[in-house]
Amino acid sequence: MARRLGGEGGRTALVWYALLVLLPALVFGGLLWQQLLRQYHERRAQVPESVADAAGRLTRALHAQFQALLSREDARPFYVYQEVDYFERSTVPGPVGYDLRPVQTPLRATEGIRAWYQYDLKSVGDVPPILIAPQPKGLSGAEAEAHTAWRMQFAEFVEEVLIRAHVETHEHLMAEVEIERLLDAERTRKVMTPIELVALNCALDRRPECTQGDLRALSQELGGKLRNLRVRYGPFEVRAERDHMGELHLIAERFVIIDGLPSHLRAPDCFAMIESEQQLVQGIDIDPDWLLNRLPRTLAADILGSDIALHPIGSSPPEDPEVTAETIDLWDVYGIDLPSSEVRPLGNLTLSAGVAKIDGDFRAQIMWLVGVTAAMVASLLLGIRLLWGSVRASQAQARRTENFVAAVTHELRTPVASVKLHAEMLHEGWVRDEEQRREYLERILREIERLDGLVDRVLVHRMLQGNAPKPRPGDLAGLVAGLREELEEVGGRSVDDLEFLLQADLPPVLLDPEGVREILVNLIENARKYAPVDPGGEPILIRVGTGPHGRVVLEVSDRGPGIPEAERAHVFEPFYRIGDEHTRRNTGTGLGLHLVRLRARAMKARVQLLARPGGGTTFRITFRSVRPGALAKQPPAA
Repeated sequence: MARRLGGEGGRTALVWYALLVLLPALVFGGLLWQQLLRQYHERRAQVPESVADAAGRLTRALHAQFQALLSREDARPFYVYQEVDYFERSTVPGPVGYDLRPVQTPLRATEGIRAWYQYDLKSVGDVPPILIAPQPKGLSGAEAEAHTAWRMQFAEFVEEVLIRAHVETHEHLMAEVEIERLLDAERTRKVMTPIELVALNCALDRRPECTQGDLRALSQELGGKLRNLRVRYGPFEVRAERDHMGELHLIAERFVIIDGLPSHLRAPDCFAMIESEQQLVQGIDIDPDWLLNRLPRTLAADILGSDIALHPIGSSPPEDPEVTAETIDLWDVYGIDLPSSEVRPLGNLTLSAGVAKIDGDFRAQIMWLVGVTAAMVASLLLGIRLLWGSVRASQAQARRTENFVAAVTHELRTPVASVKLHAEMLHEGWVRDEEQRREYLERILREIERLDGLVDRVLVHRMLQGNAPKPRPGDLAGLVAGLREELEEVGGRSVDDLEFLLQADLPPVLLDPEGVREILVNLIENARKYAPVDPGGEPILIRVGTGPHGRVVLEVSDRGPGIPEAERAHVFEPFYRIGDEHTRRNTGTGLGLHLVRLRARAMKARVQLLARPGGGTTFRITFRSVRPGALAKQPPAA
């Protein structure tokens, strides 16, 4: 009944354990799955919005960068458009407040601009245009030659395409109303510039002997009547043009109108140009590769996330229904006029984002969830197995304890009852025959020895669990030979049921004489109890020799019924006996084989239970050999 309740209690504990672990895992796993699924659908739904947002941010950044370039160029005064140098206000007062040493032009090779140019609409054909196309630093010989060839090609482009277009289109620019139309009042920048600065930078003859004398004459002639001239800068207008070689140029041009002197004033010969209004065209050649390719990629690296792809310029959007694409028209972003529609595809910048990465992340999350679930299931199964093993071990320990109590009760009750009975008979004087009295006394002594042996086993069991004696080198075969007479005696008489096979010249091993004796006593007693030798039958074999791998072994073999394979793992456990203690006929406490294992461990030996070929059981104890150098360090066993 107790065992049945114990088994039901164990199964109940397993069920509760599974429920307590599994239910929270299912709840949290379901919530996590719903969260992952919701995030997955939200991320897929946000792809079009994220692409549109990224395209908007990139568009604004490109527009701002391009306007910054135009604003930087718009801030330059007209007179810096000089191929070599120009005149600027000096901080050191000269004869008329100016130092006539010219300043080097700031127009240098810069990212995004390949060249600057200027020409006077009134002097076209008479005065060549000014062209500034500085060579970038670090160019090799071949690259330098290519840049020189490009500069010549660009000069032809300015003269043949740009100047001709302006002359043909704006021959009537002399009309004031037309100038005002071109120079929109809201977009025109008006700067009052010192007349000497205008004269020096517009002079046709810039030799010092001409400009120095005429500059003084100009100051004397004006006599403080006119200190400044109005200079109007129109906004840069950007357009795309192709040269005669088919190369694309992005041109930004502005009109610069410099007011002339009043009709009643005259200028010296070197500065005769300032008497009438001057109409200049100033332009820059913007690098198409920088504006349409390098700049977008540079900004995209900082603006776009890793989920959004930037396609090569001019490529078509992906034809994948799972990919969302946005195309940015760079011509519209920069406000560039196109000569024809055939160049429009060159300004198409495509951004795209698909759901492949989102799907991959979702699959990875699913695999992670499956892995965690598998780990939890494995942990649950392992916990159930460990718990079940613990329950079974507890039940087995309970059965062994029950068997031990029953065995000890039986082992104690029988000798105590026998001693009490014979002692009472002797005390009451019921036995008067001296021979019978001596027999009763011998029986009392045998039962007392039996009780003493039972107590000794319990004490030895406790001693071996706490402080076992240390083994010493010794001769195992000689030790067993010395115990032969004791082992063959049972109840004060010699019994011929043992056979000894002792191999000579074996190497010394670690052993404890008392441990070897107790092992033999327990194994032989166990064999005599469960596999007694019939008259004329095969005796119990005690062998000392070499075993596997040349190790020294002690074997005790019998020809009994053997031990079932399912029981072999338990026979060395304390208080374990095969069968039910209440129906068992053989006496014992279940400590004998357990003491054999404890004694073997104390000697650093290993005990094995083997099926004997031909029937029966063999107990093998494999001893540890002693290294030759260790013999001098340890005293031999007694």
